[in-house]
Amino acid sequence: EILGLPRGDRRRLVWTSLDAFACAPVTAQPVGYAKCPPAEWVEITAKYLGMPSPALRAFQGQVIHGTTARVDACGDTLTSACLPHDQYASLRHDPIVRLLAAFARDFARTYADVEPYWSIASAVQADPRARAAFAQRHPGQRLRSFVPDVILFLGDMDRLIEVKTIHVNPTWYGSHYRARRAAVNKRAAGLQVVYLRKAARLDEELFGTPAGQSGPIQDKLRSFGPIIPVVSGAFGEVSDAGHQLVDTMAGMGARAWQARLDSPSVQEVLTQGTSWWTQWLAWAAVGRPGLAGLDSPSVQDAKAFLKHHMTMQLGMQGARGNARLLLHRLQFINSCGGRRYPRHCPPGGTRTGEEPPGSYGADNACRRQRILRENWLTHASPMLAGFFQDFLGSGAVQPPPPPFLGSAHGHAGAPCAARWSETDD
Repeated sequence: EILGLPRGDRRRLVWTSLDAFACAPVTAQPVGYAKCPPAEWVEITAKYLGMPSPALRAFQGQVIHGTTARVDACGDTLTSACLPHDQYASLRHDPIVRLLAAFARDFARTYADVEPYWSIASAVQADPRARAAFAQRHPGQRLRSFVPDVILFLGDMDRLIEVKTIHVNPTWYGSHYRARRAAVNKRAAGLQVVYLRKAARLDEELFGTPAGQSGPIQDKLRSFGPIIPVVSGAFGEVSDAGHQLVDTMAGMGARAWQARLDSPSVQEVLTQGTSWWTQWLAWAAVGRPGLAGLDSPSVQDAKAFLKHHMTMQLGMQGARGNARLLLHRLQFINSCGGRRYPRHCPPGGTRTGEEPPGSYGADNACRRQRILRENWLTHASPMLAGFFQDFLGSGAVQPPPPPFLGSAHGHAGAPCAARWSETDD
């Protein structure tokens, strides 16, 4: 019935784009990460139902400042426009980057770093002639064109994650698509080719690599395996690679959490029915109290719990990012007509309200959050557990050491917290 609608019908476009992530606003409870301000919730609901944007009802047909495009009923031209001095990255892109890194560290219990400049630039830094050539061509600059969004230890090797966001426009959302998530998968399909072309061009400029041959930067890029493209669409949908990434991290996290819960000291406390603070110490020894769904009887149940939790968070982040961007860009309408529409910004100005003041980009914002979150889990909780054991003589909980990195990172046997502190400096 839906596919029988005309190709330009908005409802058909929404239906062919929906997935588990896009349905998060209607399946998640409106508390915590799913709690939205009224203005954002109205826009999210209208987009999910394929209805015109209520915030743009009075501005249809007006020119967007700095462009020749005009505002449409659903806000597609407003969200797709390239505008000067915009906060597109901080509202739409960077929160998803930080969320994926948090998933890897908190749930999958693996190493993750945001915007690792060293991942590709190390190939240039290791060659004096390449460094000199780059400094001559780009004086005072860094190799910013080759900084992936996230690097994480997945399986048995480091993998690179590239996050992209798209909005409704003829380039990605064609009216002829019938497959699910065709727009985000189309955007994800070309990322590997784009990266290889950049690497080939830099190899030719800095190392003199002949065309058609693989140079140091291309070899370094291929050492990480295929890039994992996580594309968030206009309706909150996520590309197939994003689905696979969440499933893989949920499996890794379920096995790690179950291994910790199966330790004798924790099981002894959890099964004895002792006081509340003793059970809290047992959860603190595991690493994250409060996620009761992780004490499932099987790894499959724990994986399902983690996968649902990550799907809801990532889906709500995509939906809220779209709504925030549209409301924030209302200020670019009528800016040449004598009046300026008031900004809609989350708490903290143009920031999302999640990063501390003074942070810039996903890199610094995520690094500052790690200090507060990870230091408590890896240092304060074991110290409290040890204090209560010595003072009250419980002797039941033996906090395990912090999670360890694999040998692929060059810090075999070193705690994750120690590696993170090196980058935080």
